[in-house]
Amino acid sequence: LFELGPTPEAMAALDVDVIQSTIRYVGLAPTKAKNIRRLSEMLVEHH
Repeated sequence: LFELGPTPEAMAALDVDVIQSTIRYVGLAPTKAKNIRRLSEMLVEHH
């Protein structure tokens, strides 16, 4: 995942579907993908 989005800015720019397909094997991918993207957006906003 960090190869696709090595920084919060890059991660926030990823489509949720890309994140989801990358973390699918971990379980609960749809929820985790949305949370990862939102967290990245928050980091970009506040830091």
